[in-house]
Amino acid sequence: MIRSTLISFLVAITLLSTAAPSRAADNMFSLVLTVTGWIVRNYVPVYEIQVQAYGRTEQEARQQAFRIAVERAVGSLTVSETENRLSADLEHVVLSYSSGYVHEFEIVSKKVVDNGVQLVVTVWVERSGIADRLLDRTTGDSEIPGTVIDQRYQTLLHERNQGDRLIANILRDYPKRTFHVDVGNIDTRLDFDRNLTITTNVEISMSSAYLFALSQILRDTAQAQDIAGCFRRNNRCGYSHLVRTRYHTGGLFEKREFLGYDDRVKSQILGNAFQSVNPSLQVNVLDQQGILIWRECFVHPALSQTEYQPERRFVHWDNTRTLIDGTLKVDTELKTVVPQNKIDRVSRLEVVVVPLSECYN
Repeated sequence: MIRSTLISFLVAITLLSTAAPSRAADNMFSLVLTVTGWIVRNYVPVYEIQVQAYGRTEQEARQQAFRIAVERAVGSLTVSETENRLSADLEHVVLSYSSGYVHEFEIVSKKVVDNGVQLVVTVWVERSGIADRLLDRTTGDSEIPGTVIDQRYQTLLHERNQGDRLIANILRDYPKRTFHVDVGNIDTRLDFDRNLTITTNVEISMSSAYLFALSQILRDTAQAQDIAGCFRRNNRCGYSHLVRTRYHTGGLFEKREFLGYDDRVKSQILGNAFQSVNPSLQVNVLDQQGILIWRECFVHPALSQTEYQPERRFVHWDNTRTLIDGTLKVDTELKTVVPQNKIDRVSRLEVVVVPLSECYN
């Protein structure tokens, strides 16, 4: 197995302890004071918590309090990414995502401190994973609570934006770290034009580690799960985009997930990765020192977006759905013609999956 295909993302659901200050706090002045927990308030299940938060401005302190409250209420999906850049620098990025938003809040106290403001805020958090896009509804009353709606909107928008970043980050590894290519027997022979050809059979599959990480993130950022019926009826059940993933969880056991997004931005992020990138097979012929001496590129229908065969491709994307089939395995034969002046240096052959636009770079 090629180790480089292992995804660099380490995914863990972190449920924050109620006995210690929140990990979300960026400043020593920010901490959890009291936790009531999940209650029903005005017929809505909410999580009640009181937070002391610090910021350079009152608005910044409020946002800090809301972030702590939401992460404590619904937990946080934390993704850690470490990758090599230019074979030198190591970049470590940690993104946090919480599926919840501020339903209501009350400022208990406000104090001006050195270079900022310290607030004590009681916050009621609602899970956005079980809520629709409705932020407020009035009955028989023309007044609109703008301040409350704005805070609900800001925290919900923050959640969506963080989800965007999570998905975009893991899709940066598509297709270079997404696929595993097994090289089979290699034959060398003359073709009809007396050229030396190197022929090899390869098997293409998707990395199970990558699929597991991608499925985890898609599942936790979706607004709906287990909606297989929406695919069968082809009406999307009111969602802007549907995602189906298939992959093996171990042995021959196959897992299928059917997800729904009510967010066109997510659809576009998936499209930018899957539709605009045309994966191809890159054949590299190397010498004994591993130096590249010849390269050819091949397009395969299971990888390419040029042919409309969604059920016979690893990844299919259109405006309404994304289909990812990690159970698919493809065998194909590749023939590379090596120039005569390079034949004596041929020592090794490798096959990788890269974007077509980068194949000859």
